[in-house]
Amino acid sequence: MDEEDPLKRQFDWTLVQAAELESQDQFVSAYGLLQDFAEQHATEDTDGWLFNAVRFQQGIILRMAGELTGALRRHRQVQPRPGDRFFYLTNSHSIARILDELGEPQQALAELRSSLDSVLGPPGLYDLGNLLLYADLSERLGEDLPKPFLEAVQKVVQLWGVPLGDDELGDRRKVAAALRAADEARPRFHRTDSK
Repeated sequence: MDEEDPLKRQFDWTLVQAAELESQDQFVSAYGLLQDFAEQHATEDTDGWLFNAVRFQQGIILRMAGELTGALRRHRQVQPRPGDRFFYLTNSHSIARILDELGEPQQALAELRSSLDSVLGPPGLYDLGNLLLYADLSERLGEDLPKPFLEAVQKVVQLWGVPLGDDELGDRRKVAAALRAADEARPRFHRTDSK
């Protein structure tokens, strides 16, 4: 998707309008605005980015409205490409959070495990949210942290300027402390405490 694409600019403006409606708790109107936009521009959506972006945003709206089952259904309709690491993991994170909120932490952990195993490319800055949730879920479920997860944690926290040596990977408390420190290094908008 080209950032200079007129459809992308129109969609961005529609997102601004939907966010304004959401801020006034007008969730049905925000959801409908996005649906109308998607229907009006369906023939222009040649690669599916608009379908995915609308479904993703509608999932967020439904979650904010407290409609967790509908939000989960919407996020599961999104078809992100594993090569689009950021969007792929962001959608997976949304699914996992909703599953956890629905009282299904084991399914939430399985969702994160699957997405981290499937996504393409090296771990990056924005993998942190998934890694934080994965560590939290595995701790609550009493599950060990697998080596590939620990290696990803080490790479990601170092990208955020937090050291974590090879000898510290076996210490769950040090891994958790490094994840928290990396989370604190993130801009406020992306931190886990900014729901």
